[in-house]
Amino acid sequence: MRSARMAAILITACAGMLGCFVPEQFEATLEIDKDRNYQFSYDGTLVFAPALSQIRENGSLSVGEEASIAQAVTELRSQPGVVSASYAGRGRFRIQYREAGPVAPGRALFMDLGKFEADPSGGVRISGPAINPAEQKELTELGLKLDGTIRLKSAIRVVEHNAASTPWFGGRLGAYKWRVTGAEAALPTALVR
Repeated sequence: MRSARMAAILITACAGMLGCFVPEQFEATLEIDKDRNYQFSYDGTLVFAPALSQIRENGSLSVGEEASIAQAVTELRSQPGVVSASYAGRGRFRIQYREAGPVAPGRALFMDLGKFEADPSGGVRISGPAINPAEQKELTELGLKLDGTIRLKSAIRVVEHNAASTPWFGGRLGAYKWRVTGAEAALPTALVR
């Protein structure tokens, strides 16, 4: 009973701001049109990080803890941009998320999977998530299996990037693509101008 109460307290404390959720397995796509507007989508799993700690400590979540954590679906569904959310068990939620707006320096994307920054060259730099190696190691030890793909499709010229793969056929097919596993030496980055 104490564990279920603690899970409810943790959900109340951080579900409203997505602060205790961590991306795990996902496909994310950022599309930029010629007018410097973007559309961003995220399809994948978010993990309620305190649940990983409980699972590591006890081997699993109790029925009461699972039920308490599952109630966070209501909070997740109320977040702007969340198209669908469902509880998958073991502290994991399936999420579909969409957002759109102008490409503006200072704007961050869902779960900080990307941010726009002004570049001295007059362009806009898009940077992927900063993964602190110590935090990543801790989350991996708790059972997080970070495995994501970020894609960039841009009608504005990409003048610099560190993508693992790039569009083909003169840039008209495919996308710039990065794998995010926590083992990367460098953040995903691209400069559009």
